[in-house]
Amino acid sequence: MSLILYLAQVTCCLAIFYGFYHITLRKETLFETNRFYLVITLATSIALPLIKIYIDSRESDPGILLAPYVYVGSYVETFSTGMTVSQESPFPWDKLISGIYFLGVAVLAIRLLNAVKEIQWIRRSGQHTVIDSQRCVLSSKVKSPFSFFKTIYFPNQHQFDETELKEIVAHELAHVKGRHTVDVLFMEVACILFWPSPVIYLYRKALRDVHEFVADAAVIRDTPWEHYAELLVGQQQGQLQNILSNQLIYSQLKKRLLMMNQERSGFAARFKYLGIIPVVLIALVLFSFREKQTDAMNINSVLSSENMNEDVILYVTNSQRYFLGSKEITREEIKSALSEVMKGKMIAP
Repeated sequence: MSLILYLAQVTCCLAIFYGFYHITLRKETLFETNRFYLVITLATSIALPLIKIYIDSRESDPGILLAPYVYVGSYVETFSTGMTVSQESPFPWDKLISGIYFLGVAVLAIRLLNAVKEIQWIRRSGQHTVIDSQRCVLSSKVKSPFSFFKTIYFPNQHQFDETELKEIVAHELAHVKGRHTVDVLFMEVACILFWPSPVIYLYRKALRDVHEFVADAAVIRDTPWEHYAELLVGQQQGQLQNILSNQLIYSQLKKRLLMMNQERSGFAARFKYLGIIPVVLIALVLFSFREKQTDAMNINSVLSSENMNEDVILYVTNSQRYFLGSKEITREEIKSALSEVMKGKMIAP
């Protein structure tokens, strides 16, 4: 499978799964389920085009037994006229596209590594402390609180009171306990590998939103949502725009406030997720099912045999398809070819 075809198929899979999410699941408050859906369907979209399920769609006729092939003559060679025709080699577009793709992968991979190094540097150079029984790091490089793996990062000169600190820690602790950093890393690697796909960025945004919904829901279980919303609105977007950090203040603040105040999804909403079954089946049919090419494989193996010695092979398959050399011919053409052989003529494919 070519690189371009694989990227196109992954993009189509992502579009199918994201379309179902956007239309059916996006407004549900089953945030953990939505998170699971996004991560699993992302992995599924990457894997499906690599899975090949071969099906045999031929109708066999047990009443007819055909010989595998029939020798009908020798190959007639053609000779050139001695004239030399210059042919320009076609432009290697596939190599150019592959080069651009791998260049983009390299640039984005370096960007990801720099983001990891930046957080590691902040962790090493920052002031380590404990806030509300949680390991934290204070640094002047941090403008807005965020978490990365099991550590929460704060500005070293923050002005949060005790209540606000508890709310912020509760928010970031939800990211820590939910292992959201693992999701973010997986998504960033996917964005590197499939950067030409526009749908992958919609996936990344949707997963980021769901992470924030999960963390917000954890806070408002013990805090009035109005007070917590006031904290969010009062914060300014952090200047440390690290692609890996789970920041307290994230874009789409209006959407987060609406989701916090939205009525919880009922039990019946869970049945919507059953709709993924036909969606997966559609994706399987489109990208994994392949018609079994037994006839063509047998023909190629016969024609590539070292024992052919340039002989022409008439190959008759079980599905009553006829090949003269590598060219498929009709039954009428078979009769004509055999008639020519009987007359002692040489047949060329």
